[in-house]
Amino acid sequence: MLRACAQELAENTSEIAGYSVLLTDEKGLVIGSSDPSRLGSLHSPSLEVIRTRRPEITTQEEAKNLPEGVRPGITLPISLAGRVVGSIAIAGPPEEVSRYGRLVQKQAELLLRENALVRSAMMREQALQELILEIAAFDPRKADESLPVMRGRELGYDLRSPRAVLVAELLRPEDVPLNRRLEAQALGRKFFSHPQDIVTRLGDEKLVVLAFLGLAAKEKDPLEEVRKTARLLALSLEREGLPVWIGIGEIATSAALLGEAYRTALEAARLSAGKDTAERVSFIGELRMESLLSTIPKDRASAFCETVLKDLLACPDSRDLVRTFLAWCDRPFEPARVARSLSIHRNTLSYRLQKIGRLTGLDLRDARGILMLRSALELQKLGAFRREA
Repeated sequence: MLRACAQELAENTSEIAGYSVLLTDEKGLVIGSSDPSRLGSLHSPSLEVIRTRRPEITTQEEAKNLPEGVRPGITLPISLAGRVVGSIAIAGPPEEVSRYGRLVQKQAELLLRENALVRSAMMREQALQELILEIAAFDPRKADESLPVMRGRELGYDLRSPRAVLVAELLRPEDVPLNRRLEAQALGRKFFSHPQDIVTRLGDEKLVVLAFLGLAAKEKDPLEEVRKTARLLALSLEREGLPVWIGIGEIATSAALLGEAYRTALEAARLSAGKDTAERVSFIGELRMESLLSTIPKDRASAFCETVLKDLLACPDSRDLVRTFLAWCDRPFEPARVARSLSIHRNTLSYRLQKIGRLTGLDLRDARGILMLRSALELQKLGAFRREA
């Protein structure tokens, strides 16, 4: 770890102190130096400093008897987590450079600690991403859940507890720099802050949350708080210029079900992105029909839409007609309430429904006709979303 920052530290310290500076590894070999010619050579005073853990001053007379290149100055040990990992030496009149010795030593050790923390955080983040990838591909019919459970335990998480899986997909990831994506992850951890909540990035465009449910798993609506928190997260990300679609998958009551929960959350995020709605958070349970329709081959879906929707969509007032039909689907056989929701007269509603029936050849008084038209409209939305994706 010292080797990774030794050269930068030597150059920066030398520039500040005005003296030559070098750093060695635990074997006394120079790994960073303001004088590049010293790199790879042995700095003999460092051997004793590393052995005794004590600073050592080299006088002008002593330097004459040491290997070529060793100059008068001071050498100090560098420690990390109680272990000496190398040394730092400042060349110059001993009475002058000794004043800088302790400061330079502490600066080197502080930088090492910071690098160790950053490296540890990066390794943990990588381990979390690998865990999510493993969960995403997990199939309980082919593998034992004990492996992801063990990996989760190593990271401090109990994957056997009930969890809700959320996937947030950025709308335009190619327009979002890496540092902004890290902001999305930080916001995710701010909102899902329980010690057992897992929040990490996956790829360039996804934020994955394994939300710990705890006692909420036994409630009538186990996802109530998760939904609220997800909506707050979506709103906060939107304000930061990071719009997302968030999908919530099936509840995973055990580690074996986490893979399916992740896949259904991802599906919910992608299906909701194809819907004409301001709602940024969708639960897969509310998208059963869209999920089923998305499995229909594209060519068959296109042919079906062409048959049912051709004349309707060609009509100049098709937008109003479609809006009217969807409102009718929301409150079937309640004409008064539907008309009020659309701010139209009941006679206008009746006229529009009759016109839709003529254009599509479907009887909207019959459940089969309503289902066919609703399915065709949903397939059309899915088809448009697929082309955009």
